Amino acid sequence: MQSPLYDDETTRCRIKQLQKQLLTADLSRLLVIVNENSVFEENQKLHSHNNSVEISFCSDNTQIGRKFGKLTMVRIVRGGIRHPLLPMELWSKNLSLQLNNAVVHYVNILEKIDLPVQNNFSQYGVELDAVIFYLNRFCANGNNTEQLEHCRYVLLTFLSALSLLMHPDRQFFKNRTVTAICNYIMNNYHRGDLTVAEIAGGVGLSPNYVQRVFFRETGQTPKEYLQNLRLTVAEKLVQGNNTYMVKEIAQMCGWNCPYYFSNCFRKRFGYYPSQKKNTGNPQS
Repeated sequence: MQSPLYDDETTRCRIKQLQKQLLTADLSRLLVIVNENSVFEENQKLHSHNNSVEISFCSDNTQIGRKFGKLTMVRIVRGGIRHPLLPMELWSKNLSLQLNNAVVHYVNILEKIDLPVQNNFSQYGVELDAVIFYLNRFCANGNNTEQLEHCRYVLLTFLSALSLLMHPDRQFFKNRTVTAICNYIMNNYHRGDLTVAEIAGGVGLSPNYVQRVFFRETGQTPKEYLQNLRLTVAEKLVQGNNTYMVKEIAQMCGWNCPYYFSNCFRKRFGYYPSQKKNTGNPQS
């Protein structure tokens, strides 16, 4: 079973504020690239991160909390390149991420958090290897207008997936069996072949017992819980990312039939996922 991911509403709020600003930010003015050709002052102490790509989003915020502040700099450090720390005055005003193939490391003045990758990003249409490869290549090849816009898209897509991963809607109940069932479903909901029999086997119990104890504790069957979870994640993808087709969102959330997914989505939220994508205004 996969390890629980870090769940911090404050960090998620800051990421959402950052995303909104990044949509329209002038990257030609805010972006700082650190690569083999970068030159630093002689008195600056340099360090590296074992080939991890570092992304730092800095703001003018003077208060630590949910507010991110106005975006003032985006620094991308190519993997393995020695570079200085951010200036002291930016330590409490930034959201820094270190990306490698095993972990996403989140750092600021108050927190140091490791988010295990474990292929979770692919559930939201983001391949972390591809993000790392692109950012390394971007740092090496310059930043013309076309590349800047592609970089903006990559950063926004990655932040969207990160925000979803940091709050995977895990539920914890007094009954440890039910908690184990919920976590098994959370770790596998994106698979279209997931069955109650497999869920029961995953927690070492019979399907009949799982059905009975789960309904007694939650008021819904495991199948209903699974469908509600899939719809919740799908709604976040529809709201937060306009680049996916409906059939892609359906597949990422474990729906084998896009038409059935759309009908269930309409019944739950009052509009079809295609309506949200095309108009931006849900219709009932």
